[in-house]
Amino acid sequence: MKLSRSHPINIFEKISKYLILLLFPIVRALWNVFVTNGGFYTWLLGAWRDIIIVVIILLLGFYNWWEYRFCFDKDGIYFFKGIIFKQQRYLAYDKITLVSVEQTWYLRPIKTARLYVDTDSGSTRNYDFTITVNKDTAQRILLKFKEYLSDDAQIKQSYTPTNFYVALFSLVSSSSLTGVLYLAAFVSQAGNVIGNRMEQMIVEGVTKLSARLAFGLPPAAAYLAYLIMLFWFIDFVAKLLRHLKFKVYRKGNNLSVNTGVITRRTFSINTQRINYITLRQSLITRVLGFTSAFVHCTGYGKDRKELSVILPTGEQDNIISNLNILLPEIPVLKMKLKPKKRAFFRFMWPPLAVIGVILAARFTLGIFFTSIPSILNLMAFGLCIPVVWWLFVKVYGFFFSGISVDDKVLTLKHTKGFRILTVSIPKEKIVDIRLRQTILQVRSRGVDVCVYPYGESRFSRQVVMGLDIDEVLELFNSHDGGYVSGDNKI
Repeated sequence: MKLSRSHPINIFEKISKYLILLLFPIVRALWNVFVTNGGFYTWLLGAWRDIIIVVIILLLGFYNWWEYRFCFDKDGIYFFKGIIFKQQRYLAYDKITLVSVEQTWYLRPIKTARLYVDTDSGSTRNYDFTITVNKDTAQRILLKFKEYLSDDAQIKQSYTPTNFYVALFSLVSSSSLTGVLYLAAFVSQAGNVIGNRMEQMIVEGVTKLSARLAFGLPPAAAYLAYLIMLFWFIDFVAKLLRHLKFKVYRKGNNLSVNTGVITRRTFSINTQRINYITLRQSLITRVLGFTSAFVHCTGYGKDRKELSVILPTGEQDNIISNLNILLPEIPVLKMKLKPKKRAFFRFMWPPLAVIGVILAARFTLGIFFTSIPSILNLMAFGLCIPVVWWLFVKVYGFFFSGISVDDKVLTLKHTKGFRILTVSIPKEKIVDIRLRQTILQVRSRGVDVCVYPYGESRFSRQVVMGLDIDEVLELFNSHDGGYVSGDNKI
């Protein structure tokens, strides 16, 4: 097999973290030539150290590019590293979880793309194989992987959401949306207390602009609220551009996701390597009847800015229906067990305890700082807003939570933080099931079910609280092979 190297632009990508060092000699040269009129030759005599550093950096980048080679065939990808000390690695297609091709705006004009390959082994932070190659080579590797997964072609389905639902998904998934609602309320209250003091710290021009846009709020508070909204809007636009032209396609064991306008991305996921699926909602989207579906597979969503979405926001029944068509092997089951009424306080006490601590701290500080009661009230108000919202989520979680199993899949409904989650996990992807009891639960026969699926994230644990232990053991052990053994573990 003929070995290939990455695109030469990879030289500069490899030394990108050192490029800041190149700014100093460049700025010094420009200053010497155009400001001090010392001339290029004069600069050259005094900058030989800088030139040596630049040459060394470029040579290191060239060496890293030259020593890294790869090739591929119908069964997998080979890559080689080193000239003196050689390393060789092979990634078989049946072990690969994901292959993705990314074309950023600056790579498209030179017909180049970035290729990512990942498996269940290797780093949890970095892809197992990353390389920048010409677009045709990246597409050929992607096609080989798809062909390997699509030989039987037993399932052929596709789904394309409307732009409205893509925009709605970008809206609700913007990380600062909840923060905007919280901080906007907090800042509005803050303006009534300390708005005048804040105004003195803001320059006259900004104050005038804030006053025009205040709509009854103190200008400083309005300015901060609009600044928060601006940051949220930037995040929203970024997510919208990332997810426009979203399309998901299933053929055989290959699940393809195409997305993006400015940066175009194509993901090919091995459905046999999917660890579990999640339907994710907030309290607001739950009330409105919308949900989003995510798949959890090594490599998909590994980038900080990337979400492992498979179906953007849509009506809940429509999302579940399409999910069952695309991934029929991981259905969402109807709940068989729900929390007992006696477990209601177990859901309520965490947020109630936090609220109690905040109020106790407010009155304690009020004894020592009698001159600033309004400031203390403001702080308590700001801290209580998200906790009260968390309390509402926990109340709903009591009625929403549950668990169900069949011979192939385990489905859980529960809340985690401010999120409302429905999770379906194939039986073979479950690492461990633990039944957890507090001292108070032992007497009432209550239990919390903790499920640990395969996954890169240390937050993959799923917990359903307040179930009856006898019902749980009966449900799990009534299925082929049983889910829970005598020591309450899988």
